[in-house]
Amino acid sequence: MRPVSLTVEGLTAFRHPQHIDLSGLDLFVITGPTGAGKTSILDAMTFALYGSVVRVKSGEMRDLITHNASVVRVELNFEIQGSAYRVIRRMKRKGQPDALLERKEGDEFISVVDTPGTKAIDRYVADLLGLDFPAFTKAVLLPQGRFHEFLSGDADARRTILSRLLELERYSQMGSLARQKAKDIGTGLAERASYLEQDYGDATIERLTELRTRVREAEALAVLTATARERAASVAAESQRHADLTAQIETDATTLRRIVGEISSVELTARQSEERDRETLAAVESAGAQLEDTDAAEAAAHRALHAALDQTGGDEVALTAALNQARLLGSESERLAEVGSRLKDLREQLTAATTALADATKTFEQAEVSVEEARERGETLRTAQELATQVLKLAQGRERLAAIDAEVDCLNELLASATAEREKARASLDHFRTAHRAEALRSELHAGDPCPVCEQVVSALPGARADLEQLLTEAQSRLKASEQGQAEAQEAVSERRREQHAVKTRVDELETAISADAPRLSAPDAESSLARLTQELVGAREAFPAKNDALKEARTKVQKARDVCNTAATRTEEWGREQEGLANRIGEAKRGLSPLFGDDIPADAEEQVSRRLTLVIDIRGQLKIAQDTSAAARASVARARADREEFERGLQLAIRRIEQLRGEARGCIGAFYQRTSQPDSVAVPQAADGEALARQALVLGEFCSSTLEQAEAAKRRASDAAASCDSTLVEIAHQVGLEPARPSARELVLEIEEVSRAADLAFRDRSSQYDQLELRIARRTEIESSMTVDRRRQEMFQRLGLELHADRFLAYILGESMRTLAAQATSELKLITGGRYSIAAKESNFEVIDHDNADERRSVATLSGGETFLASLALALALSGSVRDLAGNAAAARLESMFIDEGFGALDAETLDTAVGALENLAGEHRMIGVISHVPALAERIQHGIEVRKVGASSTISRR
Repeated sequence: MRPVSLTVEGLTAFRHPQHIDLSGLDLFVITGPTGAGKTSILDAMTFALYGSVVRVKSGEMRDLITHNASVVRVELNFEIQGSAYRVIRRMKRKGQPDALLERKEGDEFISVVDTPGTKAIDRYVADLLGLDFPAFTKAVLLPQGRFHEFLSGDADARRTILSRLLELERYSQMGSLARQKAKDIGTGLAERASYLEQDYGDATIERLTELRTRVREAEALAVLTATARERAASVAAESQRHADLTAQIETDATTLRRIVGEISSVELTARQSEERDRETLAAVESAGAQLEDTDAAEAAAHRALHAALDQTGGDEVALTAALNQARLLGSESERLAEVGSRLKDLREQLTAATTALADATKTFEQAEVSVEEARERGETLRTAQELATQVLKLAQGRERLAAIDAEVDCLNELLASATAEREKARASLDHFRTAHRAEALRSELHAGDPCPVCEQVVSALPGARADLEQLLTEAQSRLKASEQGQAEAQEAVSERRREQHAVKTRVDELETAISADAPRLSAPDAESSLARLTQELVGAREAFPAKNDALKEARTKVQKARDVCNTAATRTEEWGREQEGLANRIGEAKRGLSPLFGDDIPADAEEQVSRRLTLVIDIRGQLKIAQDTSAAARASVARARADREEFERGLQLAIRRIEQLRGEARGCIGAFYQRTSQPDSVAVPQAADGEALARQALVLGEFCSSTLEQAEAAKRRASDAAASCDSTLVEIAHQVGLEPARPSARELVLEIEEVSRAADLAFRDRSSQYDQLELRIARRTEIESSMTVDRRRQEMFQRLGLELHADRFLAYILGESMRTLAAQATSELKLITGGRYSIAAKESNFEVIDHDNADERRSVATLSGGETFLASLALALALSGSVRDLAGNAAAARLESMFIDEGFGALDAETLDTAVGALENLAGEHRMIGVISHVPALAERIQHGIEVRKVGASSTISRR
């Protein structure tokens, strides 16, 4: 994976969007002042790829968002194995983060993860890079203070990283696949064995011979039943023909019976209609005479009603309306006098309530002014109290700042003393190390030999020192103690400076907050002023409730007076509206009575109108009686005429019905003669001119009854012939083995056909069984052959799965990889340390070999901070340089980049120069290596770099 560009916004120091073009960089250095955001560049890369940052827990990720910013956004473009990708992540202070991963195809970026959520993208990135987040921060990005974790960290984590880098999961997957394949084949073999036992147990030659005999027997029975079926079908057809004829004759006989019955009914109706004719004619004549009398009485009643309407001056509706108006006029006049008296009393009450409201309002305004003055006094005292509090804090802060300044001066002196002690201890340790190397060299020299250092002949050997080993150990202990003392002093100075900065910041903030004209008092004076103002504020607050209660009481009185006033005004207005309404209704009532009485309405208007209305109602009642009597007479005439018309329609219907029955009899009798092959020798009798309806019905009924007797005789002959055919069918059924219990001919034929079909089906079924058994025997032989082949394949996959277990082949690969990495790292480490140290692999861990101490093997945990950095750097260089040889180009593509955060400050100039040379060699192999450092010499030595600058509250990034 090789980064191409990075865009970051809202992350720690980068408030505004910053873009870094990383294309074309091999070895480069990231520089800038402390706190500018150098490490945040690496944080942005890991956040873009994995959504995580090394130095922050997952629950504290939102703490990385820049102060006063609402969102962090990071975009990383990178390449891997020739493909370009772009990952974008955003995280808000609230809500879920989101991410987008795209691959470049042509000129466009296409999303490669369709599943919503960031977890799917995290998994895709880990698979794409071949490294999860912990592995990435141990093999590619070496964080500040944690670059040694691959060297001396957890062995299981180291094995996991190597397995991912070397793609050893391929072999593990192959082993699992082989074992699963063997298991699947075994399952298939067991299933096929069970399948043969269950489904092919009867697939034998003996069973095939037995089926051949049964096929021949079934074939003979099928031929016999087929012959019987054909004969039975012919006899059944003949029987059906006779049965159909019987049914048809029965249909004709049924029709004739119905016709004879209906003819008898028509004959009875004809005889009754003669008497009905005379009765209806007499009823029509009587109803006509009665109608003439009732019409004369109704005309007289109409003349009396018109005379009464002229006398009273209106009809019932007009008189009823006038009566209602007269009643309303009396009641509303009484109510009007009562409303006028009440309205006078209400207006006097409204005047008194208005005066009381004015008095209460004046009292309330005076109380409101008093409360406002008390509130302003309290606010003035509170503001003065806050200012006094700030002045007191300012005085206390200045005193504390002066004390901290004195403490910092003392601690700086202690730090300088501890630094001098550390340098003295380091010089002593270097002296004894030189003496120790000389002592080791003396043991291999003899007088007269050339010195391997200065190449001069050794004339005499120096004397041996027995206490040199003890002195070297004591010097190392003194150096470690002095380094610890220096670190503690440095930490104390840093802590006091942080406190100094915090106090100074607070003092500056207070200076800014307090106005320039405010007094700057000493702490005691400020405390005294604050106490006085607090006492005055307490007194003002104690007096305020009484004034506020007076204001509330005045407000309540105003509200009560306003309610009384509003109520009186509302009721006065309501009674006024009622008075106006009463006057309007009285005027309307007088206008309604004016058509009857004019403008002078009498006092007994209601009684006079009532008498006129009673007269009109009585006369209209008499008219109604005359109209009802006339209507009843007309109804009688209508009923008599309707009865006469109904009689005539009934007579016509009977005539038409007898003709219909004559036609039906002609058709039915003709069909009967045709079915029985008889000549139509006798015609149906026709009606003579003027012949009575009853006589026509009698003649036609006698003829139909005679023909019905002939139909009954023909039906008996057809039924006997059908019975003879049924007997023949029973004999055929006995021939095929049936014992019918008096079934119909159709049922017998069906049973014989069923026997024939069963025999034919049995023959076909046994033939099919024979053919299928032949195929199953062949299939069984084929399955047994395939099982033999699969048993050989199963054995092969079992052996392969056993060899690819983690404790065999994979353990061997990991062990060899550890030894190869140790050898490569030793080459780098010897170059950096002047040949003093080597790295060796021991099981899943690394050891260091100290060549200056008689090749002593010891844990890497015993190395100093600077030595640990060099060893970790050598191992990282070896991992990046040899991964291509160990796992091929695909794995090497994952380590095309490496980033180192700090660690170079612990190296001397010579070691630093050697380490940078090693980084340049590795970067020359088309790798990207980024280094974060404060060391000026490192920034000068590395040509390319990225500079981070602080600009106000934000930071900027630029290439150099």
